[in-house]
Amino acid sequence: MRKHFGLILGLLIIVSSFNLAVAEEELLFEGYLNKGDSILVGPLVVVLQDVQKDYVENEYKAMILIIKDNKVLNMGYESIQVPNPDKIQELLANTTFLNAMAETLGYNTTNPIELAQFYLWLSNASQEEIVDAVFQTVEEHPELGISKEDLLMTITYPNIALIGENETIEVEVDGEKVTITALQIYPNGARISISGPSEWKASMISAYLTAWAETPKKVRPGDEIILKIHVKNEGALKARFITVVVSPTPVSFTPSGGGAEAIAQVASQSGVIQ
Repeated sequence: MRKHFGLILGLLIIVSSFNLAVAEEELLFEGYLNKGDSILVGPLVVVLQDVQKDYVENEYKAMILIIKDNKVLNMGYESIQVPNPDKIQELLANTTFLNAMAETLGYNTTNPIELAQFYLWLSNASQEEIVDAVFQTVEEHPELGISKEDLLMTITYPNIALIGENETIEVEVDGEKVTITALQIYPNGARISISGPSEWKASMISAYLTAWAETPKKVRPGDEIILKIHVKNEGALKARFITVVVSPTPVSFTPSGGGAEAIAQVASQSGVIQ
């Protein structure tokens, strides 16, 4: 009996831990964004950068940026090999290589007229045509001792994958998981859902404080009253150093800290809450 009780207790602990882990992530936002719109989610800025049509799959796909501290978190990098312009120019300055190139293109290098025609072509050809001719020459003239790999260089460029409907982007931020799903995608926007830590909040503004006060309806001379000041952060970021000013008369005050300060002007002599 004790063994069964211990087993059941162990299972309860495991299930409770699992439920706690699941509860840590909740739906923070579900709604529509137009192309170029952004929303603040905790310390993140989520931007619907673009919507493009995938003609192969015949559907629209969304480019969503997840930004923190001016860095795109969901940006990947791709590498590709391209012709090295310095190497190409070096070969085009080599007379031996130019003669081989002329032969490759069908010019008779022993004929001054045809050689002049080759140089005329070289001066008018596009960059793509010249590069193609260089690689063709390298392939057809192994005696030059040059390989295609010698003429290539690797470049790395940023790449952000587009997502289709019901596809999800997942990133980890300070040990917390954030998932963004494209529910529906249209030519000019998308409906998305964002899930993350339960203590985060989604908002179109960073930190916006609203304030109101609870006071008795009537205050007689000599009465001692209790004022309840309520301050609510309607934004996505935490607000610090909140200043609340309580005055018996209306106060004119301009906050210097932007959305991080709030003022409650309450209990004027007329009893009206400002």
